[in-house]
Amino acid sequence: MRYILIASLSTLLPLCAHAQERTPEPRDEFPFGRPYWASASDSADHSLFRQGLMWEGLTPSTDTTMTNYRQVWVESLHGGVTIIARGDGSVMPYRAEQVNNWFSVIRFRMADGRRGLTVSHETPCGLICRDTMYYVED
Repeated sequence: MRYILIASLSTLLPLCAHAQERTPEPRDEFPFGRPYWASASDSADHSLFRQGLMWEGLTPSTDTTMTNYRQVWVESLHGGVTIIARGDGSVMPYRAEQVNNWFSVIRFRMADGRRGLTVSHETPCGLICRDTMYYVED
């Protein structure tokens, strides 16, 4: 019986064991692998959008006016798969001092000077389940 177990383990070992680490793939901004887009133009437009972002700190703003932001991109990370789609263009009114415990909000500036927000929501699950929406000032 012991010899049968050793023989079966020795035939299965090469399938899962490797002599060296696999070569890591170069990853710039997506730690969960290559993202999926609806079209090639979405891929190019999204990379240009991300290159033009200037992240602002989490300092509270003195802006007390209500500003309308329009949704431009949606990034969904679910179980190691990244799906990026254009936003639906919905409008979100937002005031700088407003606080929401359900979402995390990070401010940014576009290369053309417009303000923007990333709104992220994580769903509790065993894997990474995060939706991030990018909003740009109208």
